[in-house]
Formats: sequence, C-alpha cells, structure tokens
Amino acid sequence: MKKCDKGHFYDDNRYMKCPFCETGANRYSDERDLVTVSLPVNNVTVEEVARLKSAGKTSTSEEPRTVGIFSSMKGNDFVTGWLVCIKGEEYGRDFRLHHGFNRIGRSAAMDVCIPNDNEITRDVHCQVVYEDKTNVFYLVPTKGFIIYLNGQPIFDSVQIRTGDKIEIGKTILQLITFCEGDRRWERN
Repeated sequence: MKKCDKGHFYDDNRYMKCPFCETGANRYSDERDLVTVSLPVNNVTVEEVARLKSAGKTSTSEEPRTVGIFSSMKGNDFVTGWLVCIKGEEYGRDFRLHHGFNRIGRSAAMDVCIPNDNEITRDVHCQVVYEDKTNVFYLVPTKGFIIYLNGQPIFDSVQIRTGDKIEIGKTILQLITFCEGDRRWERN
C-alpha cells in the first residue's frame, strides 16, 4: 500500500499513480471522505467506526471508507496465545491474545468480541491477562459476573495454562499459549 500526497491509500503494485487523483475523485467537496482513516484501538467506539465508515459514502458511491484500527501501544501486537471457541455461537473461531489485558465481551471494542452470546456482558465480562515479566497468563473475572475455569466457578484472579477451558455465558473458550516456558518475546 502506498499513500499519495493527498492522503489516499492505493495498491502500488496495480497502479503507477493514485487512482483516486487520476480519475478525478478529488472532485468531491471533502477529499477526506475518500481517505483511509486510522484509529487507535484503545480510544475507538463502535459508534465512531460506523460514523466514519458511512461518512465516506457519496452520491456516486455506496462504498464506505476503510477504517483501520491499530494498537497505540508499541509491542502490544505480538501474539502471546489464542482463545479458541469450542462451544457457542463463535464455534471454531480463534481470538488472538496480546501482552497485557485482553478484554472479553460482546462489544466490538473488546479484544475478544463474542457478539451473539447475550449471556455475556457487552463490556468486559472478564479478561485474560498475559504478564510478560513472569511469562504467565491469568484469568481475571469482572465483579458481578460468574465465569468458570475447567468447570469450576472463579471469583478471583487465577493463573491459567494451555488447554484450560473458560466458560462464559453459553460460550466455552480454550486457551492455547504461544508464550510459555522459555518462549517469550524479547523487549527491544
């Protein structure tokens, strides 16, 4: 991907010059309607993403603009493990985990979003935390919500390992760790 002088993103393997500028796309009153927008994941809301996507529509195009969501914390994108849904609406889907807090809930703003299980709270039902100094994962319940670890109710933070099963609502997620033992990401 390449960015032209006017802020448009385009595939430079397919186009020698920006196709938006070349085709006269700059005839729109607000050129910003055609640009890709980037948002830090920590500050974005679902409503903001929807507003920005629909703002890109024009009378000649029903295509919404691209909204990229990125982590504002350097190093936060290194994969540390995965949660794999083994029961529930998201059956067979995997969720990538990163260092620090991985919030689980129904909202699209969550790190692990399970939108169709109405027994899971919208915002932060619980969290899986990867603590990089000790290279350990923890399951952290949120006050007022019951979660189960390997069939047992959990009310306080507890260390979790590969193969552990987390049950929230009608969903069961199994932890698969990448960072464990001697395998960890080195800080630069």
